[in-house]
Amino acid sequence: MGGLFGWLVGVVFLFWPVLLAIGAVAWRNEVLAKRIRLNQAELRILIGQTMDEAARGRELGVERSFVAWRVEWAESGAMRVENTGRDKARSVTAKASNSSGSAEKTVSSVEPGDSVNLGVVLAAAEDTQVEVTWRSELGRWTTERYAVKR
Repeated sequence: MGGLFGWLVGVVFLFWPVLLAIGAVAWRNEVLAKRIRLNQAELRILIGQTMDEAARGRELGVERSFVAWRVEWAESGAMRVENTGRDKARSVTAKASNSSGSAEKTVSSVEPGDSVNLGVVLAAAEDTQVEVTWRSELGRWTTERYAVKR
């Protein structure tokens, strides 16, 4: 029995490093496999976001929105900004300024043919600087600047 027990102990001492190495490699492979699955899931999310942004970019690239502005002095002496285009403008902000002061008004939307009236009378003889900022139907922000004589 002593010989068999000694032989068994010898085999275990001989092969335990090999078994330990096999266990370490299996554990490392499991850790790497989990990391790869997590990275693949994150990559799928990023690819989906990129595809959504690319589709939105294509929509914006072929956007046929047409908004045009006519800026003029109204009879009352206030500044009038009219949408002469064919599409609605959203979140419109009109700012007018000259040496005698400034006026600003923001409205949620301006339909074609409608206008934004800046209620403050700017009584100056020189040019009045007008800035109109709006958002199109697809979300593109645009700013245009005008110089208007009285």
